[in-house]
Amino acid sequence: MKTHELKAAAANYAQLIALFLLGVLFILADWLSSFPPGSLYPQWDTAVHMIAGALLMITFTPYTSSTRSILLAVFSIAVAFEIAEFFTTPLSDYGSTRAYVIDTILDISAAVVGAWAVHKLFFKRSPHD
Repeated sequence: MKTHELKAAAANYAQLIALFLLGVLFILADWLSSFPPGSLYPQWDTAVHMIAGALLMITFTPYTSSTRSILLAVFSIAVAFEIAEFFTTPLSDYGSTRAYVIDTILDISAAVVGAWAVHKLFFKRSPHD
């Protein structure tokens, strides 16, 4: 097998692992949501969003050379997830509308920061990207 074929195969496996971990993360987040607020690690929700953003960066990186495009995709997915969460989670779980808005902003930001951190730590792109 040639070097570029090995790199492509490794990228495919990394994507499959990232997608699998996203699924596990989604199931774990759903299970953790069943516990009373504050009964576990207080910021688990933020950690879940950050890890999801990181895994999305790993998944999308082989398909584009534009980091901005990937960060925009991660942002869009995070917004879509928050919209879905709005319709499935009672506002009373947050205590107030203000607390809900703050949680939403933190969740979206955490996903983008997680993706950006993985990009900076593991992927070399042009400095102008």
